[in-house]
Order: sequence, then structure tokens, then C-alpha cells
Amino acid sequence: MPLVQMMLVLLLWLPMTPSTVRAAEERHTRVELVCGQKSIQPGDVFTVALRMSMDKGWHTYWRNPGDSGLPTELEWDLPEGFVAGELQWPVPEEIGSEESLSYGYENEVLLLCDLHAPDSLIPGDKVTLKATATWLECQEACLPQETGLSLRLKVRDEAPRSNKRWAKAIAAAAQTVPVPATGWTLTAQQTEQGYRIEGVARDGSRLPEHLRFLPGDGGIIDHGAAQTLTLTPGGFTLDLRRSVYATEAPDRLQGILVAGDSREDSSAAHGMSIDLELTHTH
Repeated sequence: MPLVQMMLVLLLWLPMTPSTVRAAEERHTRVELVCGQKSIQPGDVFTVALRMSMDKGWHTYWRNPGDSGLPTELEWDLPEGFVAGELQWPVPEEIGSEESLSYGYENEVLLLCDLHAPDSLIPGDKVTLKATATWLECQEACLPQETGLSLRLKVRDEAPRSNKRWAKAIAAAAQTVPVPATGWTLTAQQTEQGYRIEGVARDGSRLPEHLRFLPGDGGIIDHGAAQTLTLTPGGFTLDLRRSVYATEAPDRLQGILVAGDSREDSSAAHGMSIDLELTHTH
């Protein structure tokens, strides 16, 4: 069948909604799987990145997209014995305004994932890692996208050789992934207007000049509302406004504390992951 006729048949077969047509015709994000090493060893733990490169003015979303959007997802289809960890998300940018604030990425982002190879791998073989990526890319309009990806790696006995094309980029991305909030004693409590996070510095930790809380889930805080940072002797308090959509207070406050102004430059912001029991008032 001629190519033109095949395309017409496919178009007639697909459910034709405006979003389907636009997503099929347009893609403003290039995605690929990349690795910082050219080979793997049996039993190796190694990092693969989902690289997303967005057209100017377009963005994708963090695990909590905020007031609008959908998080990027990566579904693995791995050879027998391989185990994939959770996606590791760099500190996102804050996109939009107080009326509608989202968390996401512009230009380029590498979402990292650690994979564990089985001990049964045979040196000399090659393995193909497959995954399906789904994401929402937005400018003034939003387009849902999905694509299949694959990455082929050699199995060797010796230590893996570095892939110079991606090793530095993946190492740099790893530095932007939030880390546990060591050096601080942190607590969280419910307040009349929302929530308060209190921090007391240990080991001479530097007090933050800018600090924002980005929740891991929606419907907890008012994303666009001002967050009031107050420095105290040896620590700080951070007051958050409750979301108007919150029907009840959660049992825990989970997300990241961002030291530095992520609204100005997310690459210079330092993220600390937290998961705090929330003290409820009676």
C-alpha cells in the first residue's frame, strides 16, 4: 500500500480529538535514554538518565506539577533480572504566577534512575534496556506525549568505561537532586492558617537567606502564596498557607526545602528532601 494511503488509513482509525491531532503533528520535547558508561558488569548498579530537551518557551513538569500539569513518567521494560529504582528529580523551577504556579523544567533536564543488573549477565553479551516515557509539554497550549525508548549496553568483566558524551552531564544532574536534610533538626506543626516548619541548625549549618517548601503532593499548600521565613537564634521558621482544596491536614509534610531562590535560578538552588510528622493542634 502506498505510504500516503497508509497514513490516511491510520488517521481514519485513530480517535480524532484536537489534542490527539496536535500531539501527533507537534513535539516540542526531544527525549532519549543516556548513560554515563559504555558498558556494565554483572551485578553492577549504574545510572541511566531520561534526557528531556525542550524547545524555547516550552516546559515539562516535576513529580508534583503544582496548580496545573502532569508529571513525567517512565515505565521500564527490562531484561529478566534487572531492577529499576525510582526516578530522581532535580530541583524544579517555579513556573507561572501566584494565581497559577507550577513546578517544572525548561530548556533541558536529566531525570536519573539507578538500575541494578543481575549477577547472571554473561560478559560479551549486549543488553537492551527499554522504557516508555509519557509527559505533558506546555507553552500557551499543552500537548500530551508518549514515546518508546531503548538503550543498548555491552556486558564486560572489567570496570565500565566512561561515556564522555554523558558522564559529566549525569554527574552534574546528580548534584541538583535533593538530598536528606542533614545538619538540621526539623519539625512541622499545624497552624491556624496552614503549617509551620521549624529548623534548628546542628554542626554549624549555615542559616538560609532564601527558603521555600515544595510539597511532594498537590492539595497540601497554596503553591503561589507567600511563604514567610523567619530566622531565629540558631534556626528558622517557615510558615505555609493551607491549600483551599485541602479537606483535612495530612499526617506528614513531605517534599523538599529549597535553599536559594529557585524562581530566579533553579540550578543555583540546593534542595533538601524532608518527610516530617505533622503535629496537629486540638
